[in-house]
Amino acid sequence: MRDPDNFPDTEVNDGLSVPELSEHSGKKTTALSRLLDRMESKGPVGRNAVEDDKQCEKIHLTKKGQRLSHLIDMYRHVD
Repeated sequence: MRDPDNFPDTEVNDGLSVPELSEHSGKKTTALSRLLDRMESKGPVGRNAVEDDKQCEKIHLTKKGQRLSHLIDMYRHVD
């Protein structure tokens, strides 16, 4: 897994595609898609269609997900 500080610079609402997240996390896209489905149902992430490419979706943190950002700091401390 790559350091979250090394993720591409994006605006919070721009999001990243599943393949981009897969590359950064080291998870296969199919497994990551299932995880994102569960996360979306719980509320911390959302999906937006890309205007130029209707088959592509960008994953973004919702306000609920942004409130969980303190967990990244905790992970870094424990790791």
